[in-house]
Amino acid sequence: MRPEMLHKAPLNNHCPECYSKEGLELIFTQETISQNWLSKRYGPVAATLYCHTCNNEIYPVSWDDAIERAYEYQQKRVHPQKEGLQFTAWAYLLVLFGIAAIGVVVYVLLPL
Repeated sequence: MRPEMLHKAPLNNHCPECYSKEGLELIFTQETISQNWLSKRYGPVAATLYCHTCNNEIYPVSWDDAIERAYEYQQKRVHPQKEGLQFTAWAYLLVLFGIAAIGVVVYVLLPL
């Protein structure tokens, strides 16, 4: 299980921790389970605000009004991926080979 990044947005607001105007980054993620045969996305979109200047994650409790407005704007730009299963190319290849194998067996075993 790993978070998949949907949207990354640099912000020009002041950091509540170090008061630097540069380095804030808002990242939107969604949980994903990836395996060889399928990939499953689920859950709501999570947002993380990180300051690269002071190397701290900024929690929503310490956000000011300007950061809240930027968060709401960026949240509208995020398009979460639909929840559910998505098969990988390996799964489709396996199904194709299975159908081909059944076709070969039927062709060889059935007398004309």
